[in-house]
Amino acid sequence: MVFNSISFFIFFAVVLILHHMPFPWNVKKFNLLIASYIFYGAWNPPFLFLLWFVNLLDWFVGSALGRLQNERLRFGLLMFSLIANLGLLALFKYSSFLLDSASVLLAWFGIAWSPPHLEVVLPIGISFYTFHTMAYTIDVYRRAVQPWKSFLDFGVYVAFFPQLVAGPTAGLWVSNLLFMAVLMPVMAGAVFHAWRQMLGGGATAAPVAQTHLEA
Repeated sequence: MVFNSISFFIFFAVVLILHHMPFPWNVKKFNLLIASYIFYGAWNPPFLFLLWFVNLLDWFVGSALGRLQNERLRFGLLMFSLIANLGLLALFKYSSFLLDSASVLLAWFGIAWSPPHLEVVLPIGISFYTFHTMAYTIDVYRRAVQPWKSFLDFGVYVAFFPQLVAGPTAGLWVSNLLFMAVLMPVMAGAVFHAWRQMLGGGATAAPVAQTHLEA
C-alpha cells in the first residue's frame, strides 16, 4: 500500500473517521494499532509475524529489565535482545554479503566454497522498527525510562503507520519519544493533520509532521 494509491486514500479516510469518533482514548489507540498492522501487512502479510516477534521480544525483555535487580541477569537479557534483533536484521539485510565474505575468507585458507544464492525478500521498515524497539530496551536497561505497563501503548509506539515505513529512526536514547502513544488525542489529531498536508503538499509534509511531534 503506497501513499499515493486509491487503496491508501480509502484506508486513511476510514482511519481518520474512526479516530474522530467519540470513542475513549484507549479505543482510539486500539484502532490505530489495528490500522497500523493492516497498513504494514497489506504489502506482505507474513512479515507481520516478524514485526510482532520483535515487538513482543522487547516488550517482555523491557518488563523483565524493570523488575530485575541483578545486574548480571539484566545485562544478559539486554545482550539476548540485541543479538536476537541484530541477528534478524543481519539475516534479512546482510545474509548474501556475509556468505560471500565467508567464501572469500575460506579461500585465503585454501578452502573452495561456493555460497548458496539466497533470494531474501527485505521486509519494509525492518531497520526502523528493530532499532526503535532496541532503543526502548536500552533505555530501560539504563534506567532512563520505566517499562511501559500497557502493551497497547508500546504496540502503537512501534507500529504507528505514518512513522513505520517513513522514519526517521529514533535516536538511541528515546526517553523523549516514549510518550508518543499516550499523548492527548489532540496530538494524534495533529499528526493526522500533518499527513493530510503531506497528501496534498508532497515533500513539505515531513518538516510539518516533525514540528507537530516536537511541539
